[in-house]
Amino acid sequence: MTFRRLLEVIAQYSPDPTFFAWAGKCSYYSLALPSSSSPSCFQTRVTARGGGDHGYTIQKLGIQVNLLLIQVQVHSSGHRYTLQPLDTNLSHIMIVSSRLQQRPGVFAGEHCALGIVNFDRWPRRSDNEDGDGVLLAGKQYFCVLIKPSPASVLSSFGQPSQKLETDVLPMIESKREYRARPTTVCLMHMNTKAVL
Repeated sequence: MTFRRLLEVIAQYSPDPTFFAWAGKCSYYSLALPSSSSPSCFQTRVTARGGGDHGYTIQKLGIQVNLLLIQVQVHSSGHRYTLQPLDTNLSHIMIVSSRLQQRPGVFAGEHCALGIVNFDRWPRRSDNEDGDGVLLAGKQYFCVLIKPSPASVLSSFGQPSQKLETDVLPMIESKREYRARPTTVCLMHMNTKAVL
């Protein structure tokens, strides 16, 4: 419980997107936070260059954050699984750490999404908008693997989503520049089925 409170304080005062750069077991208290038994799960080699969302917030239901989403399908092979973008127009996006160890909550044939955390920002259109997210050619970005839930009354907090456990931090790289609008998601503290 103390480790969770420490993470909540860090989230309140630090806008650093590497807050999401962890892999391994989720906390007993929140599916959006790492387990206190493995604080070493944070990936120290990852940098936040590019920015991502510096305005994420921890709320009662989960962590609200803007992510650049790429829909993927899970393919199983033994005790590991691979991820492949659903949109065939995204063949220029390579999932660098796509062979992940089978974890609870991930099933072959299932549609999930990679939420790119440290995406770059395209110049703003106005003072009220942050602008599009952009992936620069040849640069690697870290992601969270999420399972979006159907839209519900919780949609005012962002797309309710469950962060799935991975044994390594998912990373992607684009062979050419790619721009898209970031999506506000709420990484739920509890299993979304229990809330909805």
